[in-house]
Amino acid sequence: MGFYLLNASLFPNVNAGKLFVMFGGGVRFDTVALLYLNILYIVMQTVPGSFITNPIYQRISKWIFVVVNSLGIALNLIDYAYYPFTLKRTTGTVLSQFSNESNLFKLAFDFCLDYWYLLLVFALLVYGLSKSYQLIQLERPKRYSWKSFLVQVPFFLLTAFLFYRWRSWRLGTQYPSDYIEQCR
Repeated sequence: MGFYLLNASLFPNVNAGKLFVMFGGGVRFDTVALLYLNILYIVMQTVPGSFITNPIYQRISKWIFVVVNSLGIALNLIDYAYYPFTLKRTTGTVLSQFSNESNLFKLAFDFCLDYWYLLLVFALLVYGLSKSYQLIQLERPKRYSWKSFLVQVPFFLLTAFLFYRWRSWRLGTQYPSDYIEQCR
């Protein structure tokens, strides 16, 4: 939604129906992207074993979650500002476009000055992400048993199966940029 609001002037022919189609494609794509982005964290939280409730393990998990999702948030916000220049959503090709630049730090600094409000949004989102993570507390069992392990294994296998299904669901969809191009 933020992407559209910032770049609405580039979509003059988008009515409510087309906007709904664009948002639907974006939600499908973003859901799968979030799952891929968080695959390590999800595996860490669903792998069977008593060690997952260890406070050190959970602190490591938290920082993996916050750092990886902060990177995803940053890339998404960069895309908000980058789109008007290319009229394409950012993909891996952006790395090749900037690979021969000798002044990347100056470009990054200028970007931060020009789009300071996106830095503010980034800081607020990362702060909120970190704070909201603290709302979830795992209860450490008094003792770990085979029964606990036998309950955890099916959840871990279900997670693996769902990742496989979401992967195939994603392969059957269009990219959000395809939806955007159809609506321009």
